[in-house]
Amino acid sequence: KEMTTTTWATFSPQECPAACRGVTLLQIDGGDINAAFATLFYLYVVNGVLYAWHKNYVPRIAFSPAKTRRTLRGVRWEDFFEPYCPHCVGPLVSKDFWFPQVHTRFKWPVRAWYYQKCPCGRRRRRACSDEDRKVLCPEGYDEDLYATWRRKGHEVVRRVHRPLPAIRRDAEDAWHEFRRNATG
Repeated sequence: KEMTTTTWATFSPQECPAACRGVTLLQIDGGDINAAFATLFYLYVVNGVLYAWHKNYVPRIAFSPAKTRRTLRGVRWEDFFEPYCPHCVGPLVSKDFWFPQVHTRFKWPVRAWYYQKCPCGRRRRRACSDEDRKVLCPEGYDEDLYATWRRKGHEVVRRVHRPLPAIRRDAEDAWHEFRRNATG
């Protein structure tokens, strides 16, 4: 069953469970082969984690090289980030609904912007309610909708996107170099 706007609005952010033997793990493998870095590492991970939390699964983020080879030359999650809940063991489930469903058709996912193809309309088979149309086919900037997406994305990123120590050091060095050069 697709998450509704109501469950999407009331999801419960979860920390990694302390005792997690026998939990169900949701494999987040990278979405689609045409996705660029931000879509893979942000949107698909954020939405995969949201879906896992909704289903009471524990997310397992491990990109499939087949899904990152085309645009990222096989770059993996673990090249940048610490594993999420690496001590969890249990059956692994996967979903093959990342593109186009999660990316453009479902109402609950976080999005980076409004996508051009509206799944509602006269030529489409899907009839949409006013609420569906507002989320899936907005006209103009909707500050509340973007704020919701940012808030939900932040809840995931602050728990799951934990850069490796070397990546943090490189980012801090780059920031200090920038500040030094920017202030003269």
